[in-house]
Amino acid sequence: MEKITPDTPIESKKIRTVLAHWRSLKLGTRAPMWSDFDVLDVFTIMPNVMMVDLETNPFRVKFNFVGTQVVRLTGYEFTGKYLDEIMLDDHSAPFVDCYKMAANEETPVLEWCDWILAGGITVSYDFAIFPFISASGEADKAISIECYDRLEKDYSAVERTLGRSP
Repeated sequence: MEKITPDTPIESKKIRTVLAHWRSLKLGTRAPMWSDFDVLDVFTIMPNVMMVDLETNPFRVKFNFVGTQVVRLTGYEFTGKYLDEIMLDDHSAPFVDCYKMAANEETPVLEWCDWILAGGITVSYDFAIFPFISASGEADKAISIECYDRLEKDYSAVERTLGRSP
């Protein structure tokens, strides 16, 4: 997990697209306002996007929108669910920490994840979070994106592992 800086190497074009848009909306040293975000500005990558609320006391992440590519590759529709409702305890901590860092520091966060599929196949993907400030003045909204570029290069193997036809 790391903060995205101008020197951070970002392989995914989708993450670079969201980052450029996020930076164009940024308010000086603060994260951009949620009200300035327009889904049409990143429409082509919405299948990989999740829109979330970041709640405090206790800190929880609620998924208000989960893109179709995320649903297709995870095999699970979790719109309206909380992160702690969909993750196993041993896997949720890195994601929670990423969301906390993004909210607390009002900075984008990048993470590289390994995902072990049925049959023991391990695939890697990039995950980034972009915090936004709501009308409350708090960074309590975020867009996160999962980029399966490497996974999609060998999608037929993944589909076979998941028991679906490629």
